[in-house]
Amino acid sequence: MINPTLRRYLSLLLTCLMILSFLPVSSVAEESATTATEPTVPFTEPVAEPTMPPTEPVTEPTVPPTEPVTEPTAPPTEPVTEPTVPPTEPVAEPTAPPTEPITEPTEPTIPLSVNARSKNPGLQFGHLHAHTGTSIETLFQAAAQTGSLDFCAVTEYSDSFGTPAGSLSENVPDPKWTAGKTAAAAASTGTFTGFFGFEMNWPEQMQIGHISVFNTPGFQSWRSDAYGNPVNVLKAFYDTMASVPGAIGQWNHPGNQYGTFFAFDHYSQSADQVIHLLEVANSEATTAAGYLDGYQYYTRALDKGWHVAPTNSQGNGRTVICSPSLTEASLYDAMRNHRVYATGDSDLEIVYTLDGHPMGSILKKWHTGETADIVADLYDPTDSAIGQVEVIANGGAVAARQYVTTACGVIRFSLPANCSYYYLRITQPDGDMAVTAPVWVETSENLGISSLICETPVPVQREAVSLLLELYNRERTDLLVESVQILADGTVVAEDTQLMKVPAGSEISHKLTFRYDGIGQTEITVILSGTLDGAVRQYEETIRLSFHQSELVTDIVIDGSHGNAGLSALKLFKAMAAEEDIRITVAENGITEEMLKECRFLLINAPSHAFSETYLNIVAEHVRCGGNVLVCGQAAEYDDGTSAAELNRLLEAIGSSMRMNCDTIIDPIHSTGTENILLLDEIQTSASWCSGITNGQVYRHAAGCSISPGNGISLVSKPSIARASAVTVLAAEETPAGGTILAAGSLLVGDDALKEPENLWDAPYANRAISRNLLGIGGDVLPLSTILQVREAEAGTVLRIRGYVTAGTANSWNRFPDTLYLQDDTGGIAVIPFTEENIAAGIPLEIIGAAEIHGENHVLKPVSWKVLNSSFYQYLPKTGDWKTLLDADLHGGELVQAEGICTEVIRSDDGYISSLTLIDSTGTSAKILVEDFILSSTGQNLLHKDIQKGRTVRATGILHVDGEGNTVIRARNRSEIVYIPPRSVYINPKTGDWLAQLLN
Repeated sequence: MINPTLRRYLSLLLTCLMILSFLPVSSVAEESATTATEPTVPFTEPVAEPTMPPTEPVTEPTVPPTEPVTEPTAPPTEPVTEPTVPPTEPVAEPTAPPTEPITEPTEPTIPLSVNARSKNPGLQFGHLHAHTGTSIETLFQAAAQTGSLDFCAVTEYSDSFGTPAGSLSENVPDPKWTAGKTAAAAASTGTFTGFFGFEMNWPEQMQIGHISVFNTPGFQSWRSDAYGNPVNVLKAFYDTMASVPGAIGQWNHPGNQYGTFFAFDHYSQSADQVIHLLEVANSEATTAAGYLDGYQYYTRALDKGWHVAPTNSQGNGRTVICSPSLTEASLYDAMRNHRVYATGDSDLEIVYTLDGHPMGSILKKWHTGETADIVADLYDPTDSAIGQVEVIANGGAVAARQYVTTACGVIRFSLPANCSYYYLRITQPDGDMAVTAPVWVETSENLGISSLICETPVPVQREAVSLLLELYNRERTDLLVESVQILADGTVVAEDTQLMKVPAGSEISHKLTFRYDGIGQTEITVILSGTLDGAVRQYEETIRLSFHQSELVTDIVIDGSHGNAGLSALKLFKAMAAEEDIRITVAENGITEEMLKECRFLLINAPSHAFSETYLNIVAEHVRCGGNVLVCGQAAEYDDGTSAAELNRLLEAIGSSMRMNCDTIIDPIHSTGTENILLLDEIQTSASWCSGITNGQVYRHAAGCSISPGNGISLVSKPSIARASAVTVLAAEETPAGGTILAAGSLLVGDDALKEPENLWDAPYANRAISRNLLGIGGDVLPLSTILQVREAEAGTVLRIRGYVTAGTANSWNRFPDTLYLQDDTGGIAVIPFTEENIAAGIPLEIIGAAEIHGENHVLKPVSWKVLNSSFYQYLPKTGDWKTLLDADLHGGELVQAEGICTEVIRSDDGYISSLTLIDSTGTSAKILVEDFILSSTGQNLLHKDIQKGRTVRATGILHVDGEGNTVIRARNRSEIVYIPPRSVYINPKTGDWLAQLLN
């Protein structure tokens, strides 16, 4: 008889092999040599990776002289065992209500008695979000035969069916819909259930989100006329689902790519009764941080009052439905009642109750009394320990936690019943995470801050910054707001004490304005204080803003005073400008000479009102002083040629020979019923305005006219479009004063022209590169400096540097909190705070920031940054004489390496090494700092056994001055601290593996 554990492993392997053979799977590129590779997973949706926009040519730092450094790797000569017991600090359970801070728990770890048992028959493991690459029948058959799936749901995209609109309440005889329902029924047996639904997949640019729908007679497409209004589309769809008895909805992969369902707004009781699930992990997420984002969205939805259970669609993860049987009806009943949990582990069993009520229960206060008694019955047949078990309450607060060192047992918590929901979060030693549906105790209020948005694209030091605070109150009593404070890095910079009311059952917006004297990345917190039924209430929300030095911010002025078209479609262009520290000002009340004095260029798009002589004179004076102008027209069919006539008046007034033609350029191949689109590949790539355009890119000319270039240069053209001569749609003409006038037949910087391609293999439109070049008019305001110049600069000096990352943010196991290290040929520097994800060691960056000193370390506080379009490069660590090597004034912030005899090993309470001291042949000592959050690239701790006093050890890290003024080597990866066995020849400096050992 096959061991149950072995059988589950074999079943899981069979799942991957069979399903991957016919499912489209996204591949994840390795971010660096030290980044753990994510497993390839089935049931995945194709994701378009963002394409790096072209940047200006970059002068790379010269490669430093190669120093004699030995090469890595092989395992230590002694076996390494991973300790499984985590920190054992005492933990106190909180007693504060959800509106007050919850005390971090300090309960000791507890071993549980092992009571091995078979799989709980009431826990059904499977997937609720799969798509077919070829055959629906083949997918269901493969899933049914794996042995590791109890159920599988296929939810095909709503616009993939042959019927354009469909009906949710009627079984429209669509071939694909019928085939899916038939295949699901055919695959269903007593040990497996297949069911078929659809995924409402609104386009990415609509930023609505995707919703899987189960248990409906038919399907519906987002293209239906009922969902034409983007503002009301979700409410309309929720209403449609509510009209179909038994319909079940799942929010899929909420996030920045597809949307967050308008931040989980549009709550109503009817909508809450059809949206039952939220996907917290999906195979599209490629990092641990990506999975954590899903859990954060889960908490946000719960805080908004939604009753949803979590699901997991990772390849190795599972959605677990607590159902007494595997019938479709029983599974649907459990989903509707939120008896569901999500796990990154393929076989983790959780049975969770609160006061005897199973997870998913919605209780009233009188069901619980003063305490909430929580019981978790846990079992993992293939792991040695359950790991950290936490009770999560309102706002994501940890209400209690215990660490479980065994793989089976029951734990209990007794907490004050003062929160509106409680769910379990389990983090296993191997990094797998699981979250359960909550048990809701409807006692606390449902109100607070839904979002905090900065409406100022480029915040500038000492200039007014506008914030938009969104508040909601779903209680029956008004919230009386008494004060709103704004804090910058913990210091109050503004306060509004004007009384404000948030009426019961309402959502309101409140605008705030403040100024800040600092520069660089700053944490802005808004704290709202008030009363509800006389009880004091306080809510807060935090965002991070980057404040720019006013002297370094330049402007682009856009005319908005002549009924200009397209001004609402400049979101992406404004974002691109903000990345370059360029502020865009839309002049809705007219332009002035003062406004144009320092601007990079003036953009005038298709006017519907006539230009005055005063306006023409102001623009002409701007050109005479060397200013730049971009004029964009539109197709004559949209305004009978009015815009072309007015723009030609302006071109004549400013001395240009170019003219707009009163016509409409139509490309019958790419045009639609509502938009004339022309894709052109006749681009003058040798012209500076077209630099960065690569082979295969085309220029998007939508709803536009043609240009007569006159004495200018034709930049984008088409040899012929049903006419004898070539057609130009973009041209440029230099002015005697040294400026440039560009004429485009359409809005070349519009959102549709600058968007990222829908498919990974497609190139973005050439408009994106041309827009980058437009933003580069006038060059860089700030000259390029070296890192050494940053270290020598006075505090507060703003500089622009380039270098390569030596310690980044790509791997959550070995990253410094909010810190990145950058190095060039002159030195190294810490960049603080730096919170951007997925920046690996070796990536070239350009950063503008302010020089600062933290303790005795030179740091750069970033204002803005960008990845450079140059090759990947990793610095070798510096070695040499220790007295020079460990000089923080010379090498602080640089990657260094020291090898010597270990004289001291300091361990933390959990038994892990926190520091060690090495000594070289001259008696000089070096302290190696190993912080708790630094593990190996794969999340392991390899230092507990091999690093011992008296042994030769090599350590690599960043030279740093600690809080006590000691110069230390700050380890960036535990795998880079290695024991060197006592032999004379070795080949791998990372592990100290010896050539002699291999030969023997």
